[in-house]
Amino acid sequence: PAYPGGFNLADAVVLPWLRHEGIGHIDRLILSHGDQDHAGAASALVRAISVEQTLSGEPGRVAVAARHCDSGMSWHWDGVEFRFIQPREPRPRHGNNASCVLLVTAASGKLLLTGDAETPIETALIPRLQTEAPIDVVVAGHHGSATSSSPAFVQTVRARHVIYANGYRNRYGFPRPEVDRRWAAAGARRWRTDGCGRIQVLFQRTPRRVRLATEVDSRSPFWWPSDVPCDGGQAALWR
Repeated sequence: PAYPGGFNLADAVVLPWLRHEGIGHIDRLILSHGDQDHAGAASALVRAISVEQTLSGEPGRVAVAARHCDSGMSWHWDGVEFRFIQPREPRPRHGNNASCVLLVTAASGKLLLTGDAETPIETALIPRLQTEAPIDVVVAGHHGSATSSSPAFVQTVRARHVIYANGYRNRYGFPRPEVDRRWAAAGARRWRTDGCGRIQVLFQRTPRRVRLATEVDSRSPFWWPSDVPCDGGQAALWR
């Protein structure tokens, strides 16, 4: 996101992390759609770091040069397949339901990112996802809003882990309690960025498995209590 006063999460969070990791170039930047909380900091990011290509579900609404994330478009890096699987439509979609839907497939597991796609898009995806399930990690649609993570979708993907990308004490109450209960009942371990900080999905080759690493795990051993859980509904301790 970016705000009128100039604060943006590219300068505050993303760029410092990229520098810490020694990353000076982005091969492919994906902005799911044009909403400010998904694309607002894009211009600050591309001013500060080299970006080879930007893709978006709403290229006309983002502040940087971008092309459309066409359904069926795919590429491979290091034996990992990246494929856009959102439903094809004869007319352009707008807003949340224009989101790129990205399926990442490695030998050790699968990751699904649906942006802010809502129940109608999830429903259209079910036939495809029935052939892909189980999905190891799902980033919950629309930050854990009740507009997404429909019962049929949750049951279809059979996720081992679900990530809620949401802000601390956000005014919308994301993730919604009924959504969290739904994922929990399906057997998914739940992780939230307001409790865990950065969450990385690691596809390991030996042994073949998917592992999640969080900012909580990587910090120096100084602990203080948080009123927001990191995962599994347990009280979190930051360190």
